[in-house]
Amino acid sequence: VLKGGRKNIRMILLTIHKDGEMNRNGITWVEQYVNDNLDSIKGIPICATFLDDDKDVLLDHGYTETIELEDGKSEPLFSNSESVGVIESAKIEDVEIDSETKRVLVGYGYIFCQRYKNLCDKLENSQIKSSIEIMGTDENNRKIITKYIYLR
Repeated sequence: VLKGGRKNIRMILLTIHKDGEMNRNGITWVEQYVNDNLDSIKGIPICATFLDDDKDVLLDHGYTETIELEDGKSEPLFSNSESVGVIESAKIEDVEIDSETKRVLVGYGYIFCQRYKNLCDKLENSQIKSSIEIMGTDENNRKIITKYIYLR
């Protein structure tokens, strides 16, 4: 549905793992921890860089660089990506993917179709595989703590 130049979307953000499972980059998404942090997703931008001027061929979510802050912590920057939409909420659901039911975190939001019409048209009939950016909390010194490893 297109309202006010925005097209509503529903997207799988991550797969909840069973004990001992990990995704391709070694992160284990434990349902309790995902549930504990659901509020942190509100207002998160959906970002993209494009391979073409028509802005319908996606490349990635932008180059990540890190700057050091005065308090000794670091902050990621995505200087070359565009915010093409926003995630407003998320919830854990069971979804069938490739004939298999998986427990996943689903994000609900919208794409700015008045600004990215070609992208919206392409997404209408496509499945895009992407990634999400995560960041550790201040109380954990901005380290990402998973069940098995610590990331920085």
